[in-house]
Amino acid sequence: MRDDIKDETDRLATIADDDVEKSVVRIRKVREMNYTNAKRRGRDVAPPEILPPDIERARARTSVEQSRSGELDGLFYRRWRLSDGWLSDEETPRALEIFQDRLAHNMRRAVVRERYDGLVMAELGWKPPDKSSAS
Repeated sequence: MRDDIKDETDRLATIADDDVEKSVVRIRKVREMNYTNAKRRGRDVAPPEILPPDIERARARTSVEQSRSGELDGLFYRRWRLSDGWLSDEETPRALEIFQDRLAHNMRRAVVRERYDGLVMAELGWKPPDKSSAS
């Protein structure tokens, strides 16, 4: 795997507390903006829900995970080809992006499983195998 691809997958697969906090703030702002806009339009709406911090953080983490999962998919759609492997920076702009490519999606899942053993992201489409059960 190319170094730039490794760096990008590391960045996308690593979710720091700061990433979650930024998501919490963004979600709060959107919720408040939606409420303010609805009131401005004269709609009778309930105020935004107030969530316990642990639930709010869990929702925000899931949001970040879903976003990063999509970005990982996009990386594979743009840069990985079965016949050529990883495209260089020069080849990428000339290549046709194969959006929703099932093969690239499965390759992304395999790479994440191999490189980040034990990582569970809500929308990565896999969970680590249960090593305690015999098959």
